Amino acid sequence: MSAADEIRRTIVRYGQTIDDRDLDGWVSLYTRDGIHEINGRAHRGSEQLRAFMSKAFERIEDLRHLVLGSSIEVNGDEARATSDWMTVRKNPDGTVSIASVGRFDDVLRVEDGRWRFAHRVGTRWAGAPPKQPDDR
Repeated sequence: MSAADEIRRTIVRYGQTIDDRDLDGWVSLYTRDGIHEINGRAHRGSEQLRAFMSKAFERIEDLRHLVLGSSIEVNGDEARATSDWMTVRKNPDGTVSIASVGRFDDVLRVEDGRWRFAHRVGTRWAGAPPKQPDDR
């Protein structure tokens, strides 16, 4: 598998681990010192990432994450990727609606033989972010 294919798999697994409520799987997509920035907040390192997503799982509705396309540039053991995404929500009546649309700008590195997010920045284009607890 090419580096770009492995990176694409990491990008897709991001949404799948959230949709499946797989906390360990989600944290494992980041380097040990990885940074995740979204909704104006940055979470650094495995411990903060785990705490952030654990709280997020308590408030995230029944969503599915869709990756609409990724642009990937590989330079040795580091890569940059830009991916457009959409989340869809299953409503109580069984219908589906678009929850949010945005873009991720990523820096990925090889760590322990796998491509992982070193720095992931999410920007919403449309849709409200999930309600955030006041955890400051």
